[in-house]
Amino acid sequence: MQRGILVTFGLIASSALSMPVLTGVSPLAVSPGQAVEITLLGNSFTDDLRLWTSFAGKAEFVKRIDAKQAVFRVTAPKGMPKQVGALRVYDRTGISEPILMMVDTLSTATATSTDKTKPVPLKLPVAVDGKMGGVNSLWFSFDAMVGQKISIEVYAERIASKADPVIRLMDPNGREVGYADDDDVLGSDAGLIFQAKTVGAYLLELRDVQYRS
Repeated sequence: MQRGILVTFGLIASSALSMPVLTGVSPLAVSPGQAVEITLLGNSFTDDLRLWTSFAGKAEFVKRIDAKQAVFRVTAPKGMPKQVGALRVYDRTGISEPILMMVDTLSTATATSTDKTKPVPLKLPVAVDGKMGGVNSLWFSFDAMVGQKISIEVYAERIASKADPVIRLMDPNGREVGYADDDDVLGSDAGLIFQAKTVGAYLLELRDVQYRS
């Protein structure tokens, strides 16, 4: 009986060591009705790796780059509402812990700038997939017409990020017309809705409240 217990424990420990580990995904969003290739980051990836998603759709294995990177083609159903979904990878040795990503209808941009004099121009509506700039703020610009209502929202805590975002918005004359930090509904994520009173280019600043990268 003792030998049986020891042998069983040894098999479990050996299997657990080779289980796939999932640590990241890029991009952080897929669009309903579109096939999007995503790169998964982790460890112990094999050619038998498979992807599970919490949302309906299809996940196709494309290739394994190495033991720490693999590419899948994910297609969420057309018409699916915006939501936060979970991903897990698995093979015959076991299944990973989940990580979170967005299902969103917006097109995605990845360019960022920490230079206030050279903000990244955005054509609305759009989503930006990126990371905080550490001690430097991220800067964006976009054009707005008088009376136009614009919503700005950051997903960080809701996708299990440790970032604590702060938003500042300046009008074409350099006056601050919007500021958002913690929110009763969004938690530590920031969001604001404003109505433009001046036509022209608006400047958006995004940073972590503690200037962490």
